[in-house]
Amino acid sequence: MMTAFRPLVIVVVAIWLMVICCRVDIVAGDDLKLFTIHVRDDMASGTPCVTRVNCTGFWNKMWPGQEFHYSDLRKSRVVCTAMWNDKDSNWQAFDPFRYAGHLHVYTSIREDGFYFSFDQSNWTLISKWFS
Repeated sequence: MMTAFRPLVIVVVAIWLMVICCRVDIVAGDDLKLFTIHVRDDMASGTPCVTRVNCTGFWNKMWPGQEFHYSDLRKSRVVCTAMWNDKDSNWQAFDPFRYAGHLHVYTSIREDGFYFSFDQSNWTLISKWFS
């Protein structure tokens, strides 16, 4: 009787492992989508000071019209910090729950603050500069 039971256990365990492996692939596939944050300095072209932006742990110097991209595979929040003249601010550049389904997010840095968009056409003010 033990010998008849053993193949059944092996089949059940094999099916269970296949189901678990398939579920892991589905979840891992969702987690491994590459998202890109685009940050553009949209200050007036005569603006004398450099904007400094940090989204990745490193400071990027930006001049009017300049853009940088930050791509990542992880699914966690990204908060950026910026400094301009005697002002500074921070904003949430990426949130995996709020921005689900969007692989590109855009930030426009302007004299009055930071604007957010998914399509570079419709912009929403999300943060202002602090003195």
